[in-house]
Amino acid sequence: LKPLWRKPCQVKHTGSCPFCASEANAMDPAFREFLEDACAACRRYDQAGQGTLPFDAWPNILDDLGLDDNGEGCKFLMEHLSAAGEGMFTYGPLLEALGSPPREPP
Repeated sequence: LKPLWRKPCQVKHTGSCPFCASEANAMDPAFREFLEDACAACRRYDQAGQGTLPFDAWPNILDDLGLDDNGEGCKFLMEHLSAAGEGMFTYGPLLEALGSPPREPP
């Protein structure tokens, strides 16, 4: 059963994300800021503008955000990303969590 006081997270990961939803059904401002910074970092490396990135971009994104690849921030960010084919990942779930539409292809 899902708690009645918590809206299920819009991201397709573990259901009711304790980081994304609060009792007021609004994202915690600190987590929203973190996700916005992460989205900006992803977009810097998304030259095609399609919301997908090669795995090679991952260390650069972590570096831009000042994250350790074994830290809680990294794990939280990974919950907002998903695989997108051979050697690629998408930050579409991150965009969804922020209520932003994916970028249109050029």
